[in-house]
Amino acid sequence: MNEALTIICREVDRSTGNIAVYEIQTEVDNRILTILGIRSRINPELRYFVTARVRWEGIWGKDYRTILKRKQVTPEAIRLIGGIIEI
Repeated sequence: MNEALTIICREVDRSTGNIAVYEIQTEVDNRILTILGIRSRINPELRYFVTARVRWEGIWGKDYRTILKRKQVTPEAIRLIGGIIEI
């Protein structure tokens, strides 16, 4: 269990194309990271990211939401903002 980390979900609605970005309230451990990694490969509308809780709750949270709500989220965009990793 790691209370210093948090998981962020980026969900694209298949019918409308609307993008939701939200925190998943769960313990972060190897098991949940493995499950979400598999789930995102099976369901491409769901993408999961992990970051430090302090960054998500601080000033970076708004920037992460802005980047993740873009229509296309590229690895380059994620690297530019830093501190967040796709599962």
